[in-house]
Amino acid sequence: MRYLLTLPLILALAACTPTPIAVISPSPSPVVNTSASPSPTPSPSPNTLQVAQSVTVSTLTGTGEFGYYDGLLNEALFYHPTGISLDPNGNVYIVDRMNEAIRRINLNGRVSTMAGGENGYTDARSTQSRFNQPINVWSPNPDGIFVADANNNVIRVIRRNLTVETFAGDGSAGHLDGSLKAAQFNWPSGIVSDSAGNLYISERYNHAIRKIDTAGNVTTLAGRNFGYADGQGEKARFNEPMGLTIDADNNLYVADANNHRIRKITPQGEVTTVAGSTQGAADGRGTAAQFNTPAGLVIDTQGHIYVVDRFNHLLRKISPDGQVTTLAGAPGEAALVNGPGSEARLSYPFGIALRDDGSLLIADYGNHAIRLVTLSE
Repeated sequence: MRYLLTLPLILALAACTPTPIAVISPSPSPVVNTSASPSPTPSPSPNTLQVAQSVTVSTLTGTGEFGYYDGLLNEALFYHPTGISLDPNGNVYIVDRMNEAIRRINLNGRVSTMAGGENGYTDARSTQSRFNQPINVWSPNPDGIFVADANNNVIRVIRRNLTVETFAGDGSAGHLDGSLKAAQFNWPSGIVSDSAGNLYISERYNHAIRKIDTAGNVTTLAGRNFGYADGQGEKARFNEPMGLTIDADNNLYVADANNHRIRKITPQGEVTTVAGSTQGAADGRGTAAQFNTPAGLVIDTQGHIYVVDRFNHLLRKISPDGQVTTLAGAPGEAALVNGPGSEARLSYPFGIALRDDGSLLIADYGNHAIRLVTLSE
């Protein structure tokens, strides 16, 4: 059984006690469901792509079967992982969406449950807390792990002592700027912070990008209405934006899922299109390229953007000059296959994170696994 820790609730981020994150022991036997897992039905493009050969995909953890089990990497089970993030120390945080849990892989290679494990909305400590379809996680430091708790319409934070608190949002589905607890969100989906500590949230059903500044004010940076348009602030239009990443100059990049595009937002709120056009799977430069519902993305220090192209089952790369190439997978082929990029297969990949050594971690939603992608010149 899991051992639950019951220290008092800490109510403010500044007041958190810097004690080590506890590792929760696994259950004595895994809960496994080997029946067919539910997954969306895509409309893949049939064209064959040129896949880079300097890419190797392996499985870090997860067996391909969905379930819920803490333990060593080769033992752990997940159920539709979505968000993934690393803290500066190299610990990995995973949103295990259908298990309603936030999981952690520590530096010793052990998977534990940090928080949640059942559906609901409860601020409490560790596995006494409850989430409702959490979808993404951001871990700028171990003192505050932020979670986009999508179906509760709030941003949660997990303190270093594993206490879960509501950071922003009143729990209602709406669009209201204001103070942290007065603001309203509608299915927050992506989350990232800039060099000054401001948080940015993409909202799937408000079709907007929100900003939470360090003084606790929630404002709308870009978008608000459904559609597709580049432009300044609320004149821009998105269609169910999902993942977010940020570069060294604090420019945001958005996986604009149902517009099948990657968008850029400057710190001043100017929105442009980086790559993508109509739904498809074509490689090419800028708007000559095609995506099919991109879900997550991450940028490296050289300005390369790595995109998990969800309904194409692909890992894509956008170079600084806008050239889109396919690194791993085959369009329309969902499977769990390790190997070189051209032979590897993914299944509805959702989240992506970059490690210090340049390798990538992918939350492989349909395979209930975390995949490791190594890149070589």
